Amino acid sequence: MLTAVTGINWGDEGKGRVIDLLAEHADIVVRYQGGNNAGHTVVNKQGKFVLNLLPSGILHPDVVCVLGDGMVIDLNHLSNEIAQIRTQDVSVSPKNLKLSTRATISMPWHKIQDELEEERLSKSGAAFGSTKRGIAYAYSDKYRKKTIRLGDLLHLDEENVQARLKTMLEAKNLELAGCYHQEPMSLSALLSWCRQKAAKYAWTVALFYLHRRHGWLTPASVYSQSALRCFLLISGHSSNKKSEASELASDFLFSSLSTITSCPFRRRLLLALLECPL
Repeated sequence: MLTAVTGINWGDEGKGRVIDLLAEHADIVVRYQGGNNAGHTVVNKQGKFVLNLLPSGILHPDVVCVLGDGMVIDLNHLSNEIAQIRTQDVSVSPKNLKLSTRATISMPWHKIQDELEEERLSKSGAAFGSTKRGIAYAYSDKYRKKTIRLGDLLHLDEENVQARLKTMLEAKNLELAGCYHQEPMSLSALLSWCRQKAAKYAWTVALFYLHRRHGWLTPASVYSQSALRCFLLISGHSSNKKSEASELASDFLFSSLSTITSCPFRRRLLLALLECPL
């Protein structure tokens, strides 16, 4: 059964509380839109939790939570939010958190632009009370095709992704320099920021991609987990047990992976395996 919770009263309707109650009987909780301007407060036996990006289903250990396609995700804020609820003994791992490859990244300049515009408007008394978290600017750039999605973090070395980053940065520098007299940002700094985020979140983005291709709750998803474990083992994100990675890879490569031969992730996995003594 699919249950949708939608707020139709401009926010603050208690959606987080309702989702927390419904999550007790759910396998998957998906947040389908919005950013970290939201504030979902849940109070349970573990304490008080204020969630901005994470679905409140994250408080249930057997629930898979997904940040979905329509979201704009501030990765710095997400890191802090995960760190905070971990201090309250809530587990967050690839097992219970997936990030959609199609979700939009809230870039560093979105918050800057939000703050600068609110400051400009405040001088004439026209400020509208923005949260200054860059949500409106992230969505605006999404529809102007001036941002990237989480899945692009898996392909930062590809020419088309770097070309899009360059185009985005040129346009944003024109806006920030022309309207707000800011110093231009560099492409090297932008690429460095993207690579840092890729190193931190590639595990859950890649797992979401594979699950989307193979199914969430079917036996085939076991192959997806094996492939990702293999990838993490080889690339050093988990451990150096390359023999374990080889064993995990053997069944996957000749079974499930053969059905997605055009998948860029497969190419990366195969290249990693070439460096691993089988």
